[in-house]
Amino acid sequence: MTSDGALILVVDDDDDLREAQVETLALAGYAPTGVASADQALAQLQIASPHVVLSDIRMPGLDGLEFHKRVAAIDPELPFILMTGHGDIDMAVAALHRGVFDFLPKPFGADRLLPVIQRAARQRRLVLENRRLTQLVENAEAEEARSGLIGQAPAIVRLRETIAQVARAGVDVLIQGENGVGKETVARGLHRSSARRARPFVVVNCAALPEDVLDAELFGRSPTSGYGRRIGGRVREADGGTLLLEEVEALSPALQIKLLKLMETGQISGEDDQAFSLRFLTTTRIDLDAAAAGGAFRSDLYYRLSVVTLTLPSLRDRREDIPLLFRHLVSQAAARQKKTPPPIDDATDAHLMMRDWPGNVRELAQAAERFVIGLDRNGGATGVADGSLSERVEAFEARVLDEALKAAKGDVRAVMARLDLPRKTFYAKVKRHGIVLDDYRRGD
Repeated sequence: MTSDGALILVVDDDDDLREAQVETLALAGYAPTGVASADQALAQLQIASPHVVLSDIRMPGLDGLEFHKRVAAIDPELPFILMTGHGDIDMAVAALHRGVFDFLPKPFGADRLLPVIQRAARQRRLVLENRRLTQLVENAEAEEARSGLIGQAPAIVRLRETIAQVARAGVDVLIQGENGVGKETVARGLHRSSARRARPFVVVNCAALPEDVLDAELFGRSPTSGYGRRIGGRVREADGGTLLLEEVEALSPALQIKLLKLMETGQISGEDDQAFSLRFLTTTRIDLDAAAAGGAFRSDLYYRLSVVTLTLPSLRDRREDIPLLFRHLVSQAAARQKKTPPPIDDATDAHLMMRDWPGNVRELAQAAERFVIGLDRNGGATGVADGSLSERVEAFEARVLDEALKAAKGDVRAVMARLDLPRKTFYAKVKRHGIVLDDYRRGD
């Protein structure tokens, strides 16, 4: 039986019985404190909060039921156990509905007392740990608003410090890391913290479009006459703000030259005399330094893009951050789905930290969505959670949609065809289950 020195407050006006309970708990490894009245106990609660309160139901002055009300007003999640006489059983049962953790009919021995105390102490520790992590999540969300990163791992702490310095400097930044580590999130954090925050933040994925389409998307279309300024383009849209080029390694040699010219002169082409003011942020999944050294990417462009290089670690390299990240993502998923976040226990944390998460934060976010839906209450298993028939059917349907979207890499038409779902029905189900389609499509 594990006690871990949990603090137990024993309240009983019978000196002999109180001392007997204190002795039993101390021998079991707990740290008990005995007081003779509820008033003394309330004073003790102002000094230190115990893990469990064990109180007699009948005492002079404030009785056990009224004492519980006072304790619940201070902390409704503090486990409160009543010791009752034979004639008080009905009263104690009614008290369970008002939040009392459990009751022990007298007389009882250590074999009945200790298991109840152990359960209560374990629940209290879980509550306290969840409170601690909730506070960390709130602090982390404030950090994310500034830097785009959540976590306490040394590498993340250093990155946040660097991001704060780089954001103010306004230099061009290359962000590298595996798929799903949060490169776009960091880029958005850099923009939010920069002097350009009030100007546009424009994102272009260089690997998503053929060269000719990407050329027009980035630099605009040539005028019909063939002379003068180009029309449209994301560069023009981002003027004064930040342009994020995702998977910049996918740029063709011709587009690399055009981008280099833009960075050097602020102009798109010789016949277009408009000068643009942009901050360039780029992301890559490869070692762009090695690619430039090997001739696969222009070295002069690489040096322009990488005034500062930020390398984001994978989740497997910062496992200690996974419980904190998961709670943050569960909170976000629950808000989207208009649900109360499910409790997360130590076993779930351990399971999450054992996995390698090749998809990194994006994969963890999808696990959080499934966790909130009820598909997976272990943070990674594939079983359907317990519940009513309708809840199980809902969970099964959500899992089918999740698996189909993964298999189709977010291709909505392929999923609708595979599942034989009309468009309206498909989108209604996606909305009901809180599924974020972009999570299945993007490669950041």
